[in-house]
Formats: sequence, structure tokens, C-alpha cells
Amino acid sequence: MTKDARTSLRALASSLGGSFDAHRGLRGTLDGLTTGIAFGAVAILAKIPLVQGSGGDLGYVLYVAAIGLAAWFRGLSGGLGATLVTAAANTYLFVHPGEFVPETTSEQVRLVVYVISGVVVAALFRSLRIERDQLAVVLGEQVRLAREIVDRDERLELVLAASDRKSTRL
Repeated sequence: MTKDARTSLRALASSLGGSFDAHRGLRGTLDGLTTGIAFGAVAILAKIPLVQGSGGDLGYVLYVAAIGLAAWFRGLSGGLGATLVTAAANTYLFVHPGEFVPETTSEQVRLVVYVISGVVVAALFRSLRIERDQLAVVLGEQVRLAREIVDRDERLELVLAASDRKSTRL
């Protein structure tokens, strides 16, 4: 990737509220985890009235949205942060209040499957974001090349028109 393409990609990502470099380095990882924890906490807080109002467990839909959004905006570390906080808080608040580890084997398996699924969702969203950003850079490069072609064609037409006038005078 050229330096101009990287610069364009960073500018595009920052204008969209994300960061191309969010998945790089310790600071990016910590920012991602912090963002993921915040998204997960919001999902947990939103689940409380849903459970009370509906009597059912609708929280997992919120959790997947939180994981996806965290991964979209802050990369894999954001999605992992949301996955871990929703898994731990859901177990502590809803599955076995006051405990972080479920008692039964089936609940433990469900927790492990949830964490694995959260990691997969985070990886998919991160991948989609990176591919979208790369596509934006490629499209920007195509626009630039198209403009260069139009400019070149206009210059060529001027040269041909000027040479045509010279040949008719001779």
C-alpha cells in the first residue's frame, strides 16, 4: 500500500469515527478493550429492563450488537472486551447472581460457546471494517486515476487541435 493510500485510509477512518491503527500497539489494544467494556456495560444495563419487562432473556441480541459495534469501531480488542464483560456480567447478574462461574456443566458449556461465538463475531466485524476501509482507498485511487485520464485526454485534444490548425495553414 502506498504512503498516499495509507494517509487517505487514516483520514477516512478518523472521519468515520474509527481508527485504522486501533488494532496496532498497546495503546490501541487498551483503547479497544476500554471501548469494548463500555459497549458491553451499556448492553448489560439495557438488558435489565428488557428482562424485567418481558420476562424472557433478550439480552444476547444486545450483546451481539455490542460486540459487533465495539469490533467495528475499535477492532478485535474492542470486540473481545465486549465479549468478556458481557459474559462475566451476564453470569454474575443473571445466570448465578453473585458468582462469575456457572455451577452446572451445561451453563459452563453455554458460557464457553458464547465466548467463542463472541470472538468469531468480533473477528468478522473487524474484517468487514478493514475491507470496507481498503475498498474506500481503492475507490479513491480509481477516482484519482480517472481524473488524471480526463486531464490527459483534454490536454491531448488541445494538442491535436493545435496541430490540426498548423497543418491546415501549411
